[in-house]
Order: sequence, then C-alpha cells, then structure tokens
Amino acid sequence: MASLPNSIQWLIKTQTGKQIGPYSTEAILKLIADGTLTGTEQIKRYPDGRWTAISRQPAFYDELLEALEEVKNKRPKGSQGESSKKTSDEDMTLTREPEEQEQDDETVIVPWNPLENKREPSESVVTPVKVEGRPLPQRETLSMTPIHRMKQKKKSQSMLLPVILLLAAAGLGYFALQIENQPQKSIHDKPHLLQPKISTNTVLSSDEIKKRITAAVGFFVQDTYESYVEAENKLVSVIEGAPQNLEARGTLCLVYKELWPYVKQDTQDLDAVNALHKSTRSLDPLGVNGVYCEISKLMIQGKYREARGAVEYALNQPALATAPVLYSLKAELLFEDRDVNSAILYTEKAAQLWPEWILPRFNLGKYSIRANRPGPAVKALLLVLKQNPLHKLAQIEYGILLYKGFQQTEEALKILSSTMSSKGLISRLEEARGEFVLSQIYVEKKDFVSAKTSAQKAYELNPADAMIKDLLVQLGGSTEVSGKAARNNELVFIGDQHFRTGNCMAAQAEYKAAFDLDPTNAVAAMKAAKCLWQLNQGMEAIGWLNKAIKAEPKLISAYVLKADYLSSRYDFISATQTLNKATQIVSNNYEVLRGYGQIDYRRNNLKEAIAYLQRAYKIYENDLETLILLAKSHAANGDFTSAQKYSVRAIELDPSNSDAQIVYAQILTQFKGLDTGLVYLRDLINRFSYTIEFRLALGDMYRQQDRHIQAQRVYEQIIDANPKDKKAHLGLGLALQGQALFDPALKEYLTAAVIDPSDAEGLFRAGQLYLETGKYGDAIRQFRRALEVNRLYPRLQYSIGRAHFLSGQYDQALAASMEERKLNPNLAESYLLAAEIYSSTKQFQKCATEYQQAVKLRPQADIYVKIARCYRQSGSPDIAESMLNIAASQESGLPEIYREQGAIYETRGDQRAAVQAYNKYLTLSPNAPDRHEIEGIISSIGRGK
Repeated sequence: MASLPNSIQWLIKTQTGKQIGPYSTEAILKLIADGTLTGTEQIKRYPDGRWTAISRQPAFYDELLEALEEVKNKRPKGSQGESSKKTSDEDMTLTREPEEQEQDDETVIVPWNPLENKREPSESVVTPVKVEGRPLPQRETLSMTPIHRMKQKKKSQSMLLPVILLLAAAGLGYFALQIENQPQKSIHDKPHLLQPKISTNTVLSSDEIKKRITAAVGFFVQDTYESYVEAENKLVSVIEGAPQNLEARGTLCLVYKELWPYVKQDTQDLDAVNALHKSTRSLDPLGVNGVYCEISKLMIQGKYREARGAVEYALNQPALATAPVLYSLKAELLFEDRDVNSAILYTEKAAQLWPEWILPRFNLGKYSIRANRPGPAVKALLLVLKQNPLHKLAQIEYGILLYKGFQQTEEALKILSSTMSSKGLISRLEEARGEFVLSQIYVEKKDFVSAKTSAQKAYELNPADAMIKDLLVQLGGSTEVSGKAARNNELVFIGDQHFRTGNCMAAQAEYKAAFDLDPTNAVAAMKAAKCLWQLNQGMEAIGWLNKAIKAEPKLISAYVLKADYLSSRYDFISATQTLNKATQIVSNNYEVLRGYGQIDYRRNNLKEAIAYLQRAYKIYENDLETLILLAKSHAANGDFTSAQKYSVRAIELDPSNSDAQIVYAQILTQFKGLDTGLVYLRDLINRFSYTIEFRLALGDMYRQQDRHIQAQRVYEQIIDANPKDKKAHLGLGLALQGQALFDPALKEYLTAAVIDPSDAEGLFRAGQLYLETGKYGDAIRQFRRALEVNRLYPRLQYSIGRAHFLSGQYDQALAASMEERKLNPNLAESYLLAAEIYSSTKQFQKCATEYQQAVKLRPQADIYVKIARCYRQSGSPDIAESMLNIAASQESGLPEIYREQGAIYETRGDQRAAVQAYNKYLTLSPNAPDRHEIEGIISSIGRGK
C-alpha cells in the first residue's frame, strides 16, 4: 500500500455536503479501519487541494477494501435479517451506557462529578415506546470528558459498520462524523406534537399503565428536549390504551407546554393542544390534572395574564395548595412579569416539594443569575448537573457564570467548548449565546481563529444580535447571512416572548428585524402589525400588513386582519375592497366571510352581518371569532336566545376568552337581571385576576346602568394598575360626566386623546361634554380636532350638526347632517337631526319624512311619537293617530304618547278626551319638565267649558 507523509492534512466532505477536518493521514486511515468512512465521502488536501472521491485516492483505496472485507467476514449468519429491523438511527447513534458511566469516578473538564449521584438502571434506561408520528431520539453521549476517556462500546452483530471509539488523535473526527451520518433533529426541522388516537383495540393492564407512567415521569423530570419526547411517547401510549387516565393526561399537557418551542406550532399542533385540554377538562373540571391542562393551554397561547390568574385561583383551593407544578408555573409567570425575587421564592418551594424534578432547580439557577445572586445560582446549577449530566442548558449557564461571575476562564472554556460541540437540542438563541461567550473567552486568550469560528457560529444562529455582529466584524468574519439562516432565525420567537409579557414595544422591534433579515417572512410582518396596533400606531400597523401581503399574497389572515383594522377606523370601503382581493385568491373562505360579517356588524347592518357570519359558521363551526361575532350581532338585533347559544358555544371552546365571557355576561343580564351579570363578571375577575378586560366590562356594566360611582371605582383601579389604559380613562370620563363632574371628566377624555393620538374618541367625548354643558363653540372646536384625526369617525358630523343646531345655525347643521348620512347611511342620527331642523323651520312634511327614514333604522316608540307630532303639525291628525297607535303597541307606558294624543284630541275639538290624555301624561311623568305648561293647557280647556 502506498504511503503518504503523515504531515499532510486532509479535509473530508460527507454525502450531505458538510466539511470536517483537517485530519492527518494516520487519522484518516484509522477512521477507515473503524468503518466510520465508507468510501462515499470526498477528500482533498488542506488547504488548497481539489475534491476527489476518497476511494480514488490510492493511499486510502486499499485500506477501504480491507475494512469492507473484514466487516464481511465478521458478520454472523442471520444478521442481515435481524439488522433489517433496525433503523439507521439506531445503527449510527452513540448511546449512553449507564454501567460504564458509573465506573467513571473522575471528570476533567468540569469541577463536578456528573455521576456522583448514581441512578438506578431502571431510571437511566427505559425502553422507548415507538409511537407513529415521530422517531424517538436516542439517549446521547454528552462530551463531559475528553474523548480518550470514553469507553469503547461493544460491537453489535447487526451493525454493518462497527462503532469503535478512536484514539485521541482521531477521536474528534470520529465524533463529528457520527453526528453527521446520524439523522438529527434540527431546530428548523420541527416536528408535530403527538396526539393520542383513541381506539378500543388497545387496552393496557393496570400494571402496564403504572409502569409507563412511572417511566414517563422519570423522563419528564430530566428536563431536556430529548427526555420530553420520550415522556410524550410514553404518555400518548397510555392515553391510547387507557383514555380515562387523568394523570397521563395532565402530565402530557405539561409536556406539550415544554415541547411547544420546538414544534411547528401550526393548526395541527393547536388542535392537539385543544383536543387534550377539552377532553381532560371534561373528565376533570376541578381536579389538578384539568388545571394543568388549562394553564398549559393558556401559556401556549401566550395568554400569560389569564394563566397567572388561573394559577393563583388554583393555589387558593385547599386540594391544590401543595402542588409543586403550580408553584413552578407561578414562578415562570412571575419571572416573565419581571418579578424575579418572587419567582425565586416560588421556584424554591417547587424544588422543595419535588426534589427529583430538575426544571425548578434549573430555573432557580437562571432566576438567581438574573437577580445577581451568583452563589445560589452556582449551587442550583451544580445540583441540576449532578441529577442530569446531560442538561445542556445548565452546562451553558454554568460555564457563562464561571466566566462572567467568577472569572474562572479556564474552567469556563473547558465547559463551554465541550458543551457547544456536544449533541442535544436546544434553541438557536441559547446556542448562539453559548458560542458568543465562548468567542469572548477565545479573544481573551488571544486565540483569534477560534474566536472568529465561534462568533461566526453565533451570528449564523442569531444574526440580529448587535453584540454578536460587532464582535464578528472586529474579528474579520462575514456578516452575510445565508437565506436559510435568515428565514429560520428565531427573532420571531424572541418577539413572542416580549409579546406574552405585554412588552409590545420590544416585540415589534424583533418582528421588524426578522422581516428585515428575511423579506419573505410574512408572519413576522403580520405580528409586527399586531403589536403596532396595540401601541396605538394604527396607520403603521396597516402599512406592515401591506408588507405581509406583498411578501405572501396568499396569506389570507393578513387580508382579514387588515380589513379588521380598517373597519375599526371606520374605513368600511377600504376594508371591503381588501376582502374583495382576498376573495379573488380563495373563494368561500370562512375567515373572509367572517371579515365581511364584522364590517357589516360595525356598520350596523345587522341582517347582512348575520348572513355572512352564518355562512362562515357553516364552513367552520368551531371558529371562536365567528361565534363571538354571531353572539354580538344577534344581541344587537334583539335576539338574545340566539346570542346566548353562540356565546355558550364560544366559552365551551375557550373558557379563558375574554370577549366570549363578556358577551355571555351581557346577555345574562337580559335573562336574569343586572345583578346576575355583575356576579358573573366578579367571578371571572377572581378566576382571571390579571385579565383587565373583565374589569373594564364590569365598569362598563355599572356605568350603563347609571351606577356611576361603582363604575368610577373600577376604572380608577384599572388606571392605578396601568396608567396608559385608554379604555379605562374613557370609561372614567363617562362615569364622572354621569355624576356632573365635568372638569375631571374632560381631563380623562383629553388624557385618552394623548395616549392614542390616532384615535378620535377622546376628542369626540370632550366635544360631547361641551355640548352637554351648552358650550357649543368649544364643542365644535373639539369636534373639528377629532375630524382631523379621523374624518370617518361615526356620529362626528352629526355632533357638529347638533352643536350648530343648538346654536341656531340651521343651514350649517343640515349640511353636517347630510355629511354624516353619506358616511354612515345606516345610522339613524343624521335623519333624526334633519327632522328636528325641519321641525324648527316649520317644514313639517319634510320633518315627517326624515323621521320615517329614521324609524326604519331604529323602530322605537319615541320616534313614532315624533312622526305623529310632525304629521299633526302638517295637518294630518289621522296619520298622526295611527303612528301613536304603533307607539302604544310597542311601549304603552311611554308618557309622550299621551301628551301628543292630548294635542291631537285638542286639534279635533274633543276637549274631554284631550284633558284625559294630558292627565294620563302627568300621571306617568309627574316630574315632566313641561308639567306647568300642560297644567296650564288643562286649566285653559276647563275655563273654556
């Protein structure tokens, strides 16, 4: 066999295109002898050689033939059939050998003994249960010691290529190739959650159920992605064989929560979460496992305020007060809310209640670092690594802490270099963080080549991090981001974290950065728009939706959301045009039909709104937004029975949805009275104490029933918690105005206008307050300011017209009324104002005509009375009387009916009937403002007799 100088270095390119090396000639020969290299790879001399097949290199050709011949001769009979049952994953995976690990008493790289706390074999190795849908990851070796200290694994007879641990010279190359040849789970190749498939064909014995749940819990407490996948498979198999098992269901909900960052998070995954939540809550509505599913679902949906309320509600129940999982969940929610000290207390309690569970201890270390408590952090992380040496995140946190907190550079370097080259799936952001600190250490040690390599890796993992980019530039690295890296960056994930905690300012910045890196990322643009909308930057939000639509023209949800925002600003024409474009892309889509229904609901076209929403409902019966809009539309149309039906269905689908619960509470008042609705809302506040919407609804309900003092207290509580809550300021202003506290009310309206300059409501309310207090000039000025903010704001032109009308400026009033009619032809106000103007100018026939148009939109008894008055004054008493009869059929106790009836009888000369009608009017309205006038008419009629 030809020989080559051992000083020559070689690069290897695998079948997947990954380059590794350089390696010496001797190392290459050993890799071939082991069977690690199979002849399918390419090789070139480092650094300037040309790629050629390794089998064509004479120095390696003979060695390849000898290695393959040796494998052939050593293969026992029957092994072919046996190995055919094994997957390539199993053939090429380095597994952790518990017995061998326990024999290692030393460790070189890290100052803790990962095996000092020996685990029983039953805890270390549990046979995976294969469940259709996802291959189980193998338990992997984490490089905690140098390669030469690793034990050689026995060769399996069924393996085509024997796996032998190499000597130190070739060890790193061997490990890299094993990683390359083994199919690995990338953070980009995200799987789906496994959903149990209930079947009567699978029945498990009680012993088998107990065994599998014990194994699942054993995996669950290890707190790694790989262990959660193992736990998921076990629990799914239990539920499939024993659907009523609550422990498996509750634990699977918790596993879903931990796996959520790693899965696709699409409709299929949401369906899995919803299905498990719904079925478990129906089986265990008040028990701990039902609570686990409820809280897990809320956290998965990003509803952290609702989740925090649910946790606190559960912890107040005596039966659940000592559940360690609830303490850990409460700690996570407190940490997200930046209450680190309280989070530490709760996670310490969780760790005390369940010492075997690693997650609270890891969180304790993480929270202690955030609280600048390095001592407790070290203690917690060492305990984690003692319990689970494979906890990659704990290794990274510990290495960074040693470097930054204790200046132990050498130890930190050993830990981080070993950890970052080891296997085990973590998020790209955490991986980038580890590589970045590793690069900083290399810089400190003047190893700029290694520093640049680590910085380049960190930048590829998280290209939006400015600190990483700056370091890479200083080291002379490339800041060009590959398309794949840009498309798959996790800036959106960071944005989601900020969004969950209510920090939309930070979230929208992350979403924008993600879109800038990848202009095809329409979802990032759409999420940026949602945050901008919450930040009261409506026009910019609509602009980002335009970017989303341009990036992905078939993203229907972007069209629907844009139409929603446009119609919220009362731009109904543009909203409809947006949905028309979506209809050209896909016809008969339930989201688009729902969007049309929403527009008509806001335009007060209730009949058309219900028709569109019913069509959407027939396509997808479980769409929450469609159900809520149907409930609102039927309630606005006076059909409270139908409204209740749809609101109940919405609550069944998502009990935490504030819109569904509020609509139901409002409908409840129609059937069982105001107090019932108030009690229901207070109960919701107790259950979801951090959901502000329920408190706002409570204040609104008090205010709408003229309980202004109670409403004021509720709004003030909300403002104390969040001084920038625009809706609370507007509600407080209305409550104060209801108490004739005009100056404080005006202050609240103007505060709301400052909080959201793009919303005209604050200025509109200020104008109405001036209107009520008779300051018509000031009212018109405020209305004009509101007009500059949003000329499409409903009833704004009408209010300008009313101010002119009350000032005696009838021409300007009529012109404003007609402008309102052009913008909102389905609002009755413009017709009512025009009728009043015509009545004041004694154009009674036109007055009656305007009222006739108004009553079509608002068929109320008082409008029929006004029509009657215009007809009487125009000389048509018979028509006037018929209008009063209609009014009486709707509301016979309305006093104004009898006042107008008295006038009609008086016109006809029927004095006795007129007096009777006037007396009935005064009886029904003893404090009528025109009482003295009516009494004078009665006296005059009496004297005339």
